[in-house]
Amino acid sequence: RWLQPAEMTGQISASGGWARWARVVMRFAVPAAALAVAVLALAAIPIGSLRYGINLGTSSLSGQPSASADKVLTRSFGPGVAGPIEIVVTGTNDTPLDAAGLGRARDLAAALSRDPRIALAGALPSDGRVLIPAVPAVAADSAAATDLVRRIRDVLAPRAAGHANVTILVGGTTAQLEDISRETSAKVPYVLAIVLVLTALF
Repeated sequence: RWLQPAEMTGQISASGGWARWARVVMRFAVPAAALAVAVLALAAIPIGSLRYGINLGTSSLSGQPSASADKVLTRSFGPGVAGPIEIVVTGTNDTPLDAAGLGRARDLAAALSRDPRIALAGALPSDGRVLIPAVPAVAADSAAATDLVRRIRDVLAPRAAGHANVTILVGGTTAQLEDISRETSAKVPYVLAIVLVLTALF
């Protein structure tokens, strides 16, 4: 008996506050639905400016030796020194670069040095490949650092890799955080669909 809905057992109250509210809503069903949709749409407006990211949480380490070291690094070398953007330039399929490819790697390092968001960038050749550690002038988990990684990947790297035998890969802390955010964002629709389907089935 206790598993049956109240209307089947005669236990429902027709005079309570919720009952009166239900009758009002049913009497004005269309306006009530329109008002509910309007309220939900208004509440959803901030989603348009939502930015995905990961906070490294270094501010929560106050009083720890690592926090003191981070303050010294930030003060002396800039906020991005602990999370440099690591750019690897190789030939196709990780083959050594030819002379033209090495020149393009140096050009990329020079272009990065001219970006005001980069505190330091240089080319480190090794065995026909080039590593370009670029230290951003902003914190590794900041929106500015994320925008910088996107610019390197979408603009500077393709421009420098115009040579057919040049491959440019962008890594580092900020790039990893950006990739995690993209992967998370891409999976959100699937998660929502699973939740809705399971809710409907339940």
